[in-house]
Amino acid sequence: MALDREKLRALMKARGVTQKDIKEATGKDARTVSRWMSGANVPKDRDLRIIAELLSCEPVAFYENFVDVPDGRVSIHASVSVASHNAFEVMGVRYGVTQRDIIEIAPVLFAILAGHAIRVPEQDLDAWRAAKKAGLYVQIGGNAEEQEGFDLDQRAADQRKCFGIAADPKDATPRNLFAVALRRLCQDLKGIVDATSMPQPDAGTPLKAVGFNVDPEILSFLAQENAERVSDFTTGRLRLPARESLERFGMQAVVEEVLRQENARSAKLAEQREESLGKQSAWQAAYAADNPELDAEYHCLAARYFEPEGHVAEGLSAEERDAVYADPFNARRELKEGCFPHYFHFLNEPDPAEEAQAEQVARLLELERQRQASKQAFDKGAV
Repeated sequence: MALDREKLRALMKARGVTQKDIKEATGKDARTVSRWMSGANVPKDRDLRIIAELLSCEPVAFYENFVDVPDGRVSIHASVSVASHNAFEVMGVRYGVTQRDIIEIAPVLFAILAGHAIRVPEQDLDAWRAAKKAGLYVQIGGNAEEQEGFDLDQRAADQRKCFGIAADPKDATPRNLFAVALRRLCQDLKGIVDATSMPQPDAGTPLKAVGFNVDPEILSFLAQENAERVSDFTTGRLRLPARESLERFGMQAVVEEVLRQENARSAKLAEQREESLGKQSAWQAAYAADNPELDAEYHCLAARYFEPEGHVAEGLSAEERDAVYADPFNARRELKEGCFPHYFHFLNEPDPAEEAQAEQVARLLELERQRQASKQAFDKGAV
């Protein structure tokens, strides 16, 4: 959270302190002090104390997140994802708390959730025993991979590895126990929080706030009932204004800030796309000149079996769609439905035409791999 600029300027005016005075007292250059005053950066604790001494006040008077060591506390400086920042601001509006309030209780909440996580395998076994006692057939670990995964889950619980243990061998299917526990707890909090859009992390991987909706009601309001924009906030693609702005200026400030970010992001994506298209055009010309027969064969097969260039597959996240749009040079072509090589072997006795199609698709995929390798070499300047 940035300095409270209004309070800081009011204190400076009341004490007759200028930016030059702060510059000389802290030993920083004018640019650094200017960035402090604009809210772009936050001074270190030492500098906060120096500024406070100049103003005859405590640092908390203009920076509410300041934690002073003499009070028996320590100061924690950490960078977090935009998704976490958004969550902090929304919780601040909803519950009237500061980031410091949330950080103070965070270890307690983590310990509670970690405790639930290491009990996940035990809960599953309890549910299995209850179902069996009731005469229901429920199987834990429906196949060898799932059974090995559940064994890893139990081992993780025994070792108090709350995020689970990564699969080794890789074909086992252990779970991220922390994620499982979080989702189960959230089932009882529908409408208050929503974890359904969180990516499913691999076992052994710490969770991130990305995708978690800390307050569906507020975020839906701030996003003007736009579900995709809600997703932009929870994934961190858009950054919410600070809590003070949300409270002081309300909806209009949010709309203006969101539009500014969306326009900036669109402009950046367009710039990246233009650069990527230029690279693709240069590579295409070089590849066609060096490999005219392969290039002609590829385009003939691609027109028959690939989706058109620029096609966006269903089920992609917003970030993945942006990546496809912004970087056509590295985008992978998608086969049309029903054109996968193994598709032609599902029937009992494939006819010759289907076998010929399968061979052509396999050849197309081989050519695509060659082209991707050529692109990588071109991108590194090897061509």
